[in-house]
Amino acid sequence: MKEIAKYNKGITLIVLIVTVIIMLILVSVTTYTGFDTYKTIKVNRFVTQMQLLQSKIDDLVTTMSEEELDNLGLKTVTTQEQKNAINSAKEREGITTNDISAYKVFTKDNILNILDVEDVQNDIMVNFKTREIVSVAGIEYKDEMYYTQYILPDGQKVIN
Repeated sequence: MKEIAKYNKGITLIVLIVTVIIMLILVSVTTYTGFDTYKTIKVNRFVTQMQLLQSKIDDLVTTMSEEELDNLGLKTVTTQEQKNAINSAKEREGITTNDISAYKVFTKDNILNILDVEDVQNDIMVNFKTREIVSVAGIEYKDEMYYTQYILPDGQKVIN
């Protein structure tokens, strides 16, 4: 009996190292999956929010005249960030307007007051003639910036 106890001294160093390595692998896989899920949720939220805003803009354009739309008190595109977003969306995402002055800027307050949409994170720019919507901040997806929802997964193109 003493001989068995002599060789059975508990967990060996090798078993402990193997266990730690397995735990590190499991933690890294779980962490990577969590980050990937978070990125997917952000993109889906952006697309859903832009689709909702698209619907609200479509309703606004069909119910108001051009004069009423001009009298909403919206500002035109002025900052370089806004111009860059429109130019990037034109080059890569297929918006059709060359004229930056055709876009009106909806701030978060305008979105709430005019479109009655809460919890919008970023300002948007809208071309009432083409009904195209461009986000000022955009969203990063697969290491590229997108300013519209039109070519993102589950996005939809404007139908006039």
